Amino acid sequence: MIKAFIFDFAGVITTKDVYWDWIREKKLEGKKEIFERLSQDVDRASITHERFIADFAREMGVPEETVWPEIRKRFLVNNELVSLIGTLKKKHKIGLLSNFTYPWISELLKEYNLHGHFDEILISSEEKMIKPDPKFFNKMFGLLGVEPSEAVFLDDKQSNVDGALKLGMKALLFTTNDQFAKDLVDILI
Repeated sequence: MIKAFIFDFAGVITTKDVYWDWIREKKLEGKKEIFERLSQDVDRASITHERFIADFAREMGVPEETVWPEIRKRFLVNNELVSLIGTLKKKHKIGLLSNFTYPWISELLKEYNLHGHFDEILISSEEKMIKPDPKFFNKMFGLLGVEPSEAVFLDDKQSNVDGALKLGMKALLFTTNDQFAKDLVDILI
């Protein structure tokens, strides 16, 4: 029996992974690996948020003060999914499990009034671990009071979905709201 749903943030709760859009727009695809390394470092808190901004700006050749405003303006909340989460929350526990830097996600959660949609929120930079680390998932299971087999995980990255599957969760690769709704019917029947 499914007792909980656990959602990723960027690319799921928000309509797309805006970092990659920004990199493509700036024609910086050749620096994708640099961004991935810096992103993982800040997400697991091995560098500070401030260091991430400074290093990111330097590596991408942009002024530090433009990094967050340029990325921030691209975030759009997936309101259709958020509405569905509200429906799911009536009968299930809801978690947010995200690889993200806390100052930025905190701002977005507050701005879009998203805190109330989740029973538990774990952000990688606060926990000093990232998906698909089993310890990160296990902490969420403990907070929600569920076993892995009682939870469904939704993420837009296959490696995170694979990590969840290895733990015995039901896990779905998020592509569209329509696909998730179809998958949801199959899961809940």
